[in-house]
Amino acid sequence: MNSKRNRLALALTAAVGLGVSGQAAADVYGLGYLDFDNLNIVFSDDNGQNFGALNNYTFSTNADSALNGVADGSAGNASCNSLLNNCGTAGAATVLSGTVQNAPGGDVARGENDFTVFGGGLEYSNAESSILDAQVRGDALTSTEQIAESNLVSGSEAQANTTVNSNTSLTFEFTNAGSFEISFDALVNVFASVNGGDTGLAQANSGVSLSLSLGGVTLATWTPDGVDGAGNSCAAGLTCADNEADGVSLNNALTSAGGNVFETGSGFYSFTVTGLDSGNTYGLALNATTSTDIIRLVPVPEPSTLFLLGAGLLGFGVARRKKVL
Repeated sequence: MNSKRNRLALALTAAVGLGVSGQAAADVYGLGYLDFDNLNIVFSDDNGQNFGALNNYTFSTNADSALNGVADGSAGNASCNSLLNNCGTAGAATVLSGTVQNAPGGDVARGENDFTVFGGGLEYSNAESSILDAQVRGDALTSTEQIAESNLVSGSEAQANTTVNSNTSLTFEFTNAGSFEISFDALVNVFASVNGGDTGLAQANSGVSLSLSLGGVTLATWTPDGVDGAGNSCAAGLTCADNEADGVSLNNALTSAGGNVFETGSGFYSFTVTGLDSGNTYGLALNATTSTDIIRLVPVPEPSTLFLLGAGLLGFGVARRKKVL
C-alpha cells in the first residue's frame, strides 16, 4: 500500500506540473483513478461468530476511451460468474479484466493492467480496470484498480471511463441478531486541468457505492464521501454506521475551465449494518466508476491581433493597387 501511496504522490506532482511546465504547450487534462486494497466482508452475530453460505457471485469490468471522435474498437468489457466457474481460482494473478483501451491516434499507449499516470505534454485517451483478487473466490481479501485518463494538446475532444461491479448472494443463519461489515483501504486521484492559454473544459469523476438488499428491496446504501454518517442510509429497524475518519471522498465530480482542480488522498473506510434477521438470503452490490470528458477549443485571436492583421491586409491591398496603376 505504501508503494501505491508513493506512486500517487508522484502522479499528483506530475499532474500539478501541468500548471507550470505545461504553460508553453497547452494541455486540457482529466484523470480518474481508484484503488481498493484489503477489502474484507464479514457477517456475524451478536457474539462475534461468523456465519454464512455463499450462493453465487458475478463480477464485471468495463473500460472505454475515445480521442477526437475515434474510439478504441476492442472489447474493454469482461464478466464472470461463480455458477459458470469462470472466475479463476484463488491465488491467480488477476480475477477479471477486459482489453485495455487506447484510443487511436494517441501519443502514448497503456499496457494491460498498467495503471501509470501519464500526465500532460502528450495527446492520448486510455482506460483500464481490473479485479486483482476476490475474497469470495477464495483469496484472503479483495483488491481492484481502475484508471481513466485523457489529455489534449492539439485535438478537440477526448473521453475515457471505467467500471468495476460485484454482485454477491449470501445466506446467513444467525444465533441472534446479525450484522454486516465491509472495510477496505482506498486511494483516489481525480484531476481536472486546463492550462497553457487554450480555452477548454475538463471534467473528471470518481464514484463508489454499496447496497445491501433482501428480496429485491434495498436495506442499506453507502456512498463514501469522507464524512462520517453523511453518505449512508438504512431501512427501518436497522442501524448503519460508517468510518471515514481520514476525510477523503471517493465520490467526486470535478470541473475546470482554467487551472487545476483535484481531489487526491488515501484512507481506511468501513461500513456496518446491524439488526439483520437470520435465515435470509442477502444481496450485496459494489460499484466503482471513474471517467474523464475533456474539450479543447481552438484559440481565438485577441482583438488587437485581429486589428493588426486587418490593417496588414488593408495595407497589402493598397500597395497592390498602386502597383497595378
